[in-house]
Amino acid sequence: MLKPVILIVDDERPYVDLLGELLEKYGLEAHTAYDAGDALFRMRATVPDVILMDLKMPQMDGLLLIDRLRSERKWRKIPIVVVSARTAKEDQEAALEAGANRFLTKPFSSAELIEVLTEFVATTA
Repeated sequence: MLKPVILIVDDERPYVDLLGELLEKYGLEAHTAYDAGDALFRMRATVPDVILMDLKMPQMDGLLLIDRLRSERKWRKIPIVVVSARTAKEDQEAALEAGANRFLTKPFSSAELIEVLTEFVATTA
């Protein structure tokens, strides 16, 4: 059986690496991208089952990336979970209005993350 693929998009490399290890422990296949361009490049090879992304990134922020993903037919339906330290209600509303499915505020527990992900994919949690 194939593992669900989760694409992590965030410019903080240590965070991405740690999150990837955590997802692997729950039976998920973690792919990583350190900016929006890298994410788009990786998605041409493998379409993920879920995308975890930050809002604040260089070159193209998360809101623009969500807009880009939602404009492409092949990526339109991929669940997007914004994972951000931005806690303002306006940021959360903007992400959801742009097309994100969920918003998870940093810091979060592994239980919170897995709970959100199980809405979209099966884990071994």
